[in-house]
Amino acid sequence: MPARKQSVLLFTLTTGMADEDQIKVGNASKGSVASEPPKETGPTRGPGIMLRTFQPSDLPYAKHIYYSTYFGQVPQGVKSKLLHPLTWALFIGSYAYLLALVPIVISDMNFPWWTGPALRIFITFAWTVLSFAGLFVYTDRKEAVDGIEDAMCNDMKDIEEYYLGWNKEERVVEDDKDFHSSKAVEGGKKVTFDKSSKAATEVIRTRKPDEERTASQFWVLTINSIPSATVAIDQHHDIVYNARGVMLAPWKQAGQFLCRRYHLSIPKFLEGPAVPKQAVLFPAHKKNEASLQRLAIQGEYQGFGLSNILISRAMMWANEHNIEVVYATVNQMQKPAQNILKNKHGFRQISRKSTGWFGQYEMVLQCNVKDWVEKYEKDLKEKEESEKQLKEEQSSKEQ
Repeated sequence: MPARKQSVLLFTLTTGMADEDQIKVGNASKGSVASEPPKETGPTRGPGIMLRTFQPSDLPYAKHIYYSTYFGQVPQGVKSKLLHPLTWALFIGSYAYLLALVPIVISDMNFPWWTGPALRIFITFAWTVLSFAGLFVYTDRKEAVDGIEDAMCNDMKDIEEYYLGWNKEERVVEDDKDFHSSKAVEGGKKVTFDKSSKAATEVIRTRKPDEERTASQFWVLTINSIPSATVAIDQHHDIVYNARGVMLAPWKQAGQFLCRRYHLSIPKFLEGPAVPKQAVLFPAHKKNEASLQRLAIQGEYQGFGLSNILISRAMMWANEHNIEVVYATVNQMQKPAQNILKNKHGFRQISRKSTGWFGQYEMVLQCNVKDWVEKYEKDLKEKEESEKQLKEEQSSKEQ
């Protein structure tokens, strides 16, 4: 594969701003003001937005953007559970059982007449709050954390190696071999290692051979030079297995915890497999296929159309590298992204797999790159024509 071109898209947002304040100095007259640099004519420039290829210094920003975006999707995950019939069936059934216990509990006790209604009101309030809190905690601490850990332990652990075609090797720096022959001198003092400290290491970066490199790419969108959004195209011809392995079922984890807590031996039915199975994280791609990955936008910049810029860049990259089909995998927490991909970019659903009892699912979307490019060019042409027509109408009115 030929060397990649590092494409950079530059956008500038402009906002009008009037500044008529004057700064008085000492006992100056009303018309006297402090000397100022000449003001620029026209509207002032807004924040500079740049979309560029990932750089090594972006790694902590990219991780923060992804996990903060994922945690921001927790309310949508809770909402999807509240819309599922099984959630309400369990809630109403448990609630009815608790209310049925009230007369049984107080029947043989000498309580005032209002005790029963008061206890029912308390149970209603407490069970509602407890149920909602349980859904929120499970979605936040289990589902969201699992999704984030899958990313951090795999492709986002080293973005350069996974997406950008670099091999990395950590090598221990040997003091005598590497530094004794060329001792650095600063102010007459030799700069050497403290041999009692931890051995120094360096990372050697080398490009992967052309036959091993794919069309994978990772972009970072910066606002005022601060990374604020990410998107990636992933193309791997082999199955990518989850480095986290297969986690035990929650009920088995809880059982093992209780056994350890009370110093009991763990029964066999609570134990995991002797040889843990490898879970598939990403399926293998054909030469003309790729996947859209790690679309994430900092919370304060969501809702301004940045996702269209990110997705469009990824789709244009796919077209440039002869990719015909792009896939995207979303779950119940990513409903807004699902709507954007379907309604604005022509992705269509090809499969949906249930991953839980309370409405959890994993949906695979597919988009034909050529169809997307044709629609993009058509929309761009229509926009240019409408802008041209608007300018002509304005000029005719002025005349």
